[in-house]
Amino acid sequence: MQDILQIGIVVAVAITAIIFAANTINIVSPYEKAVIVRLGKFKEEREQGIVLVLPFIEKLTRVDMRERLIDVPEQDVITKDNAIVTVDAVVFFKIITAKDVLFHVQNFKQSTTNLAQTTLRNLIGDIELDQVLSSRDAMNEKLRSTLDIATDPWGVKITKVELKEIKPRIAAAMDKQAEAERLKRAVMTTAEGEKEAAIRKAEGEKEAILLKANAEATAIKVTAIAKAEAIEVTSKAEASRFTKILGSIKAGEPNKPTLDVLYIENAIGKIADGNATKIYVPQDLLNPVVFGDLLGLSKEGVTQKTTEEKLKKKSQEKGG
Repeated sequence: MQDILQIGIVVAVAITAIIFAANTINIVSPYEKAVIVRLGKFKEEREQGIVLVLPFIEKLTRVDMRERLIDVPEQDVITKDNAIVTVDAVVFFKIITAKDVLFHVQNFKQSTTNLAQTTLRNLIGDIELDQVLSSRDAMNEKLRSTLDIATDPWGVKITKVELKEIKPRIAAAMDKQAEAERLKRAVMTTAEGEKEAAIRKAEGEKEAILLKANAEATAIKVTAIAKAEAIEVTSKAEASRFTKILGSIKAGEPNKPTLDVLYIENAIGKIADGNATKIYVPQDLLNPVVFGDLLGLSKEGVTQKTTEEKLKKKSQEKGG
């Protein structure tokens, strides 16, 4: 009986020693890092090899530092031109800081997957279907950069992102694209028509202005020529008239009274031909004797006639 008790004690001690050793001695692989927490507080990170911890006081967590991937499930996304496409992707990542991936995010794989889906929806929603189909590399790089910035506080490095498949819903996508193309062509045709109309209108207005200017210039030129010809004809007529008058005067051996009569006929008429309210004439012309001499009357006749007119006027005043 005593032997059995001793065997039981030995077995219990052995089991306890095995459990203690299992909790104390830890082997860390080359691709892992060990994060040790003592009584709920971060203690240290340990590299590959044997790592000893205090059972029930310290806790060791292994973190795989190798590059791994996350398969992002496919989802339907609407593009900028309202086409529906189904896309999925794979995200390659590598943990840089073991403690951050344990303490800063609860489940970094699920969090990264959700973030990748959201970013992919936003990215494709900002571009049209043609760009989605033709710029896959640019989308991959932009998605990688966005995810890398977002996961940096978690101690995770996004090394690569690949869109696996982009499957547009063919019928709907083609209809949308055809409608967009028709609308684009209609807008271009309208713009070209408006441009052509504006050009033709401007050219018409230009030609009208040029024609009007040419017509006005021609009219002014014709008017000027007509006036010049009229002045020339008038000048020639006047010159001919005066030549004839002078010829007649010279032939008749004119005296001063004859020249004075010609002066009255020509000069006084010109003086009175105007808008003036006052006319100035030589004072000698107001003298009846001088005026009578010009008309060929004797001095006595003019004086007698003037006296008779005065006597007649006085008799009329007395009789009245």
